[in-house]
Amino acid sequence: MRADKNFFTFSPDMLCISSFDGSFRDVNPAWARVLGWHSQDLSGRQIQKLVHPEDQEAFRLELKKLSQGNTAENLVNRLQTKSGEWKWVSWNLSVSLSEQILYAVVRDITDFKQEVIKLEKEKLKTVLLLQNLPQNILEVNEKAEILYINHKIDENYNLSEILGSSAYKYIPPHEQDIFKDHLSSVFATAKPTEFEIKTLPGENGGFFKIDIVPLPSEHQVERAILIATDLTKDSLFSKELLESYDEAKWHKQAIVESGIVDVANKNGFIIYVNDNFEKLSGYSREELLGKKHRIFNSKVHTKEFYTELWDTIKNGKTWKGEICNKKKSGELCWLDTTIVPYIGPNGQVERFVSLRIDITSRKKIEADLRSSEQRLKTITEQLHDPIWLLSAKDGKLKYANELPSVEVFGYSQENFFKDPLFFRKIIHPDDLYLIDAAERELRTKSEAKVQYRVFHKSGQIKFVDVRMKILFSSNNEPLEILGITRDITEQQEQNRRIDEQKKSLVAKAKMSALGEMAGGIGHEINNPISIIHARSRHILDSLDSPHPDLEKIKKYADNIQTTSVRVIKIVQGLKNIARESKNDPHKTLRCGDLVDEVLLLCGEKFRVSGVNLSVVGSKDIQVECQPVQIEEVLLNLLSNAFDAIELIEDDSRWVRIELSENEKNIEIAVVDCGKGIPVEVKSKIMHPFYTTKASGKGSGLGLSISHDILERHGGKLYYDDESMNTRFVMVLPQKIHKEFYNESA
Repeated sequence: MRADKNFFTFSPDMLCISSFDGSFRDVNPAWARVLGWHSQDLSGRQIQKLVHPEDQEAFRLELKKLSQGNTAENLVNRLQTKSGEWKWVSWNLSVSLSEQILYAVVRDITDFKQEVIKLEKEKLKTVLLLQNLPQNILEVNEKAEILYINHKIDENYNLSEILGSSAYKYIPPHEQDIFKDHLSSVFATAKPTEFEIKTLPGENGGFFKIDIVPLPSEHQVERAILIATDLTKDSLFSKELLESYDEAKWHKQAIVESGIVDVANKNGFIIYVNDNFEKLSGYSREELLGKKHRIFNSKVHTKEFYTELWDTIKNGKTWKGEICNKKKSGELCWLDTTIVPYIGPNGQVERFVSLRIDITSRKKIEADLRSSEQRLKTITEQLHDPIWLLSAKDGKLKYANELPSVEVFGYSQENFFKDPLFFRKIIHPDDLYLIDAAERELRTKSEAKVQYRVFHKSGQIKFVDVRMKILFSSNNEPLEILGITRDITEQQEQNRRIDEQKKSLVAKAKMSALGEMAGGIGHEINNPISIIHARSRHILDSLDSPHPDLEKIKKYADNIQTTSVRVIKIVQGLKNIARESKNDPHKTLRCGDLVDEVLLLCGEKFRVSGVNLSVVGSKDIQVECQPVQIEEVLLNLLSNAFDAIELIEDDSRWVRIELSENEKNIEIAVVDCGKGIPVEVKSKIMHPFYTTKASGKGSGLGLSISHDILERHGGKLYYDDESMNTRFVMVLPQKIHKEFYNESA
């Protein structure tokens, strides 16, 4: 009986006895230690008065069930401490109908509950991070069957069609042998591999880098991750003893009925187990009595673990920890265990009482989280882009994959973890404003992207593309900021080289166009020169006369001046077309002035060839543009029209320039007497280097360059396939937006 009193007194868990109406009749000292309530504070008080308001209804229903003879296990709610705080507890409740008494074992699980909440947040973080990685990610088995996909793939395909299907279905046929070899190698060697394939289905085409990474396993590799990257992520207890036999009986009943309890003698042989212990272990009481606890050995713990446990309790000390036991079925279970030695009157340990709580579900959560984190780490460490997580609260770095960060920045993670502002120190000073703008966008839109320059540790300037997104909790609170950085230095260099090549090709195309116009321009200039020559001859002849006709001489001189101005304009027009005019300022002028400047260069060519060239519409329409650029487009369209109808054997050949406007746009159309463009040609006509002209007559860049010029003005160039004749239309906005000024500057 004294042993029962001791156990009630020294139990680390809160034990209590109450009447059916929920009034406290007795509590052990653990209530004061855990919640601050002493026995005299609680005697006669309603249990529900301590229960959190949000948990009271559920607790009331459980008490009602108990009054009908049921038991309640692992009932979780919050209790108020004497200081006014709230703690999470787990109840094991049983009832004695004959005595109208409730017995309860109450365990403080506040730390455990907080750990579960933390684990749930961590698990959510893992899921969110996987779903926001820019790469396509699949988990497959050795047969290449898809077991998991992230959202990137889900965006392109139907989710239900993918899970369980073969990854080969999404690999181009000409790449499947390579994929099979690499996949087999990973499962055979447990080593990661990488390779490149071209044009995955569902994309517009391009190159993809495929990383295959084995998932960690205790034995052979059973699963692998495919990452497709687009190249174009105990307190001291009170020792007050109870004196009455009835109280001791109540205490024993509370322990026996509500906990997972066993008692062993001083030699470790089991001498008692309660019903809950039988139910959990799968063994009957008869099978357990007289046995040692090695019957539950799961082989999870080392020999040293059990030696330390045994030494502790033999010396009269309480042992507390987590033990993995094996049930009779062979299934493993984890138990939060407290073993209290009972010391007899002679000062020697006589037996050991163990009280346990099943925490298998919690251990599974922890194992799943570790597995998830390991999988995430395996994936991110294999990616070639730096991936990082910042705390949304204070901006501190929480995670970054090591190798890619070193490759891109040249600095180890330690620099970024120590100093939250370190990344700003390596950004090019002229680009800091871009970071500030991106951070403002992130706060308002929850995601942002930005490109800027950074200084590599070696001093090299690198270009990076950064995408950021805020990850939210289940209750929509910002948790972290996910960032993915991509080194685009090589891409920028390639773009620069392409721009230079394009400029060179454009210049050559201009020279080619000028060469094609040379014949017509010869007529344009020869006629004025002939006039100048004739008029100067007349002036000289008049001056040799005894009585020079000054009025006639003045008329000839004016004629020479007017004709000279025309020649100057023609030559200046040639120079304007030949030079780079992309950065010219925007001006507002009449459409008629644009047309006249162009006709100076090509009008004679049309007249000599017998092609009727006309202008319809108002020449007074005002247009805002870079004049030389638009003249270049109009000249190209007129040249194309001339070439298209040159071989038509008809005296009624014609080309027409149409000028019009509406509320939003100004249109300049070039129409010729041709009957349109074939369907197979129409879709390609704007592509660079595509031409229908004879060899040596065109570079195939004219329409492509013209298209780009109109887009830079905020307009467009299109072929009108509804016209009965061949018709190309230049569309310019009435007012050019400021952003297009910036593009052309």
